[in-house]
Amino acid sequence: MSIWLNVAECFIRFLESSSGHERFLRDELVVKFNHFKKNNGVNMRFSSILHFLLQEKFIKMTNDRLGNEIFCIKIKGPHNQSNEENERNRQKNDKEKNKFLQYISNPKNRSKLLDGPTDLEIVCSHPECEVGNGIYKCDLKDSSAITYKMLVRNKGNFCIVLKKCFLFREHDVIRITDEIGCCNLKADIEVELPAGSEYPIVVTCLSKEKLGCYSADVIFTFERIDVKRTKFHLLRLLECRRTSDLSETLKAESEYKRPSMKFNRDNLIGITFAEK
Repeated sequence: MSIWLNVAECFIRFLESSSGHERFLRDELVVKFNHFKKNNGVNMRFSSILHFLLQEKFIKMTNDRLGNEIFCIKIKGPHNQSNEENERNRQKNDKEKNKFLQYISNPKNRSKLLDGPTDLEIVCSHPECEVGNGIYKCDLKDSSAITYKMLVRNKGNFCIVLKKCFLFREHDVIRITDEIGCCNLKADIEVELPAGSEYPIVVTCLSKEKLGCYSADVIFTFERIDVKRTKFHLLRLLECRRTSDLSETLKAESEYKRPSMKFNRDNLIGITFAEK
């Protein structure tokens, strides 16, 4: 079910961003899905995903005066919000974000929040993929970039969990590249936010693997989780790249670095995972 839900949510977002309208004929929807399917390595039939979209109320079907089937997205339901609700949430988010920025601009308040080194954790699962172990090297793209080396100790899928992370911009991007090829990639990203807040995040996957023999898709999901503001981590652009196979199990150790006294959006708190 989670794979179908991931594909459905991503396809609806694709329709919203690429079309500029909410109503589609069946033939239009087929063309859009084939384009989405090709670009995202999705291995599903249109009839199957359409049935799921209707069943889960992502879209609704009506008929025009000529009897043509019309499919409408952005309906108010369990998976969508009205434009008015989105605008209210955006204003609330901006207010919370500014309030938090003011709070952490005080060095005394910052010292209460900074408590590491549990910011980054790598989890592997699903041993169906026989590609061996590998290192995922993550580079923060910034003038004061800090490198993350993450040791993946199990075969199969990997899951990146970023904890205590506060996103300042609407388009902070996490880009994950699998240069070896590992089936069915999925990243669950936990981001610490003020209570009741939601911030958009763009997550892309660049995979060189051919997914023809797998039913799952290279789609990353973002779980919005609200927790108490006890710790935080600043993230700009994180690029994760799997670079090599490993012949033996490796253990990780972490090194915690505090930011400089001059605190702004360019300061980063870093965790480095390395071989013992």
